[in-house]
Amino acid sequence: MNPLWLIGCGLLQLAILYYQAPWTAGLGAGLGILLILALFAVSRLRWDSHLDMILIMTGPGGLGMMLPMLSVAGPACHIQPSVTGFLLMTVGMLLFTIPLSWMSARCVREARNQGIGALTLGVDMVGMQVGMLLAYLSSSKWPIDDPRILWMHHSSMLICMSLGMLVAMIFLRWVNPAPLGEYTAR
Repeated sequence: MNPLWLIGCGLLQLAILYYQAPWTAGLGAGLGILLILALFAVSRLRWDSHLDMILIMTGPGGLGMMLPMLSVAGPACHIQPSVTGFLLMTVGMLLFTIPLSWMSARCVREARNQGIGALTLGVDMVGMQVGMLLAYLSSSKWPIDDPRILWMHHSSMLICMSLGMLVAMIFLRWVNPAPLGEYTAR
């Protein structure tokens, strides 16, 4: 997994958000958060292997959520939530994350070696989806008259998706006590 790919996906998300809802403070905060994620991406081999999944989800996954909506009317699902918008975001996110996770996430590679790759990826994706749904349902009640809501909605979506994946990771450790992330990089 190339950290530049993750950083590029993050920069594209910020560009789309800024184009749709110009907010200088949001852009500055987003660049700061992206810098932190870039540091994690560059040093990811020193961290638990499940960090790969979170980085894939926040970079390419976050971008995948936004791209289907650009063909409809911008990431309008963040401002005017609908079932169709949620489904389009989900499809985009899954298309960008499943193949990349299967090929390059260290935890999934190790799980594949143990014969539970599909289970690991499935549980992580369910956790991500539950987090995404909880963020979507709660933020759909926010007022839509302020364009900064787009930034807040997307941020809450990525945060809740990460938290959902953390719950999934804890569940996986409980189901399969054999360590998936306690090894060094190969």
